[in-house]
Amino acid sequence: MQSQFIFGHQTRIVSRSKNGTIIAASTLKLRNQSNHHQTFAVTRPKSNNIPSSSRRRRRSSSSSSSSWVTSTIVVASSSTGLFDCPIFAEKALDKFQQSTSSTTKATTEEARVLFENNYIILDCRALDEIDFEGRCSGKPNVIEVPLINAKRVYDADAGKKVYKQEKVNAEAFLSSVTAKAGATKDAKIMIMDSIGGVRAERAFEILSSNGFSSLVLVDGGVNAWKAAWDATMRRRQLPGSFSRGFDNAMFSDSMVSHAETFGSGGDETAWVV
Repeated sequence: MQSQFIFGHQTRIVSRSKNGTIIAASTLKLRNQSNHHQTFAVTRPKSNNIPSSSRRRRRSSSSSSSSWVTSTIVVASSSTGLFDCPIFAEKALDKFQQSTSSTTKATTEEARVLFENNYIILDCRALDEIDFEGRCSGKPNVIEVPLINAKRVYDADAGKKVYKQEKVNAEAFLSSVTAKAGATKDAKIMIMDSIGGVRAERAFEILSSNGFSSLVLVDGGVNAWKAAWDATMRRRQLPGSFSRGFDNAMFSDSMVSHAETFGSGGDETAWVV
């Protein structure tokens, strides 16, 4: 019985006996690849009854005819669409290495791939907003530089607290980012505001026009990022929204009258950039 574990350009073939004991395992190099398939050369035991000493030795010309057989397998180059899938990760890295456009935004899964490959997060929300809404997951690889300085104050007309905004100071923003990003314009940066909106796009524009070349916007911003990953970067849930299901008939006698839905939050503030 054989199991295949595919890791991008390598495949691990594990052979087991009926009771589950591992008989042999080989790491295989990719021979050929198309958009839809990968072809590997497989060297495996000809028989399950191979002495352990033989299994541990390298295949030699004298033993290959009696104990080993080489064949070719073709496997599908499918992707799970999740960051820890090597096929997906390779495509995401290639996509954003070649793209410098602010119109190409990374999903949370693509952004997690970039995060695992030395991208830092630039959180350009206001500091009062960060204190109130919570910090972006990913410390210490997060720098906080507000594009718009704003204070959270009570507005009598609105009947609630709002953000009192100052004008954008592009020069001060650029200076702060340069200092916190290690004074290098080669820094790999993912830019986030609350929802992947106008502030992130304006920050992208300021940095790209001043020589920063490895910039990526994240679709959904910090809200989507935090919905996907907790403070220790463990997955909170699979992508998409879901409901606790309190509207199910089995809860009809309870005090809960509606379902509780989770997903990316919005941003009621009209930020002026």
